[in-house]
Amino acid sequence: MWDTHGARGTDNLAAWLLHAMTRETADNNWRFLFPCWWGSALRPGRGALRPGPNHARLERLESFALGGGWYGDGPTAQRDYYVPFAMHFYGLVYAALPATATPAGRSACAGGRRRSRSTFQHWFTSDGAAVPFGRSLTYRFAQGAFWGALGFAGVEALPWGEVRGHLMRHLRWWLRRPLRDASGLLTLGYGYAQPALAEQYNAPGSPYWAMKAFLPLALTATATPSGRAGEEPARELPETSVQRRGRCRADAVRGGQAGRHAERRGSTTRGCGTARRSTPSSPTRRPSGSACPPVRVGLEQGALDSTLALSDDGTHWRPCE
Repeated sequence: MWDTHGARGTDNLAAWLLHAMTRETADNNWRFLFPCWWGSALRPGRGALRPGPNHARLERLESFALGGGWYGDGPTAQRDYYVPFAMHFYGLVYAALPATATPAGRSACAGGRRRSRSTFQHWFTSDGAAVPFGRSLTYRFAQGAFWGALGFAGVEALPWGEVRGHLMRHLRWWLRRPLRDASGLLTLGYGYAQPALAEQYNAPGSPYWAMKAFLPLALTATATPSGRAGEEPARELPETSVQRRGRCRADAVRGGQAGRHAERRGSTTRGCGTARRSTPSSPTRRPSGSACPPVRVGLEQGALDSTLALSDDGTHWRPCE
């Protein structure tokens, strides 16, 4: 934007960003997405940015670290894809920006490398499918954005061929799904159009967070080791990987994470089952993500996959929340 708006336009933009950075964001990954990135845009000398507030924001983000590569998306019990496609992704991108020449940037760079040493590979099958779990399933192949962010930041968490393989298999898995409407736009849903799975903040543009997975396109194809690497298959992994800080095991994720968002449509079915799998339970079943009950009355109306539901009257069935 600096190159397209002229001197007056860029002065106005810098003034707006500086003012916006005085506002307090939600205490989660938004601290990366808004003030820290805006500050990096102002670094080349545009605007009188005081670095102190961003230092504090970066330190706050690091305080969400749980160990073992895991972060909370703020001081909450949520453990889902907002960890890799927000906390990890933004940290790795920030680490690769010119802002790394500053003390705050170096801190983020170190944090990005710590975040990259996660157990995320266990969330993907050998054909690229990932676990359909948690908030904002409609972001779809943003699930694999972490792999592209590693290449962008030059952080070799796994051999580059394996990193590339994880990303490419994941994208191909999604391209086999009926994700688009008749006009070619991405729909709201998961394996196909499922508007009942949408969060209250989703709109027709929301699925395009999936474009995070295309971050490597910002790199010259062969200018980096990640770009020169050939695609390699996933390594042989143990049948079970217990990830206690993420409260998950290999291809299953424990639920009970709706928390204060339990009032949102479908939050129980997306986040509170006893398990979520990266593969359908039978060869003929389409991998669709989660189902949402149309009403809360009657067993036949329930969406009770992988959960325990109890009833005291035979009519109202209540799963774990």
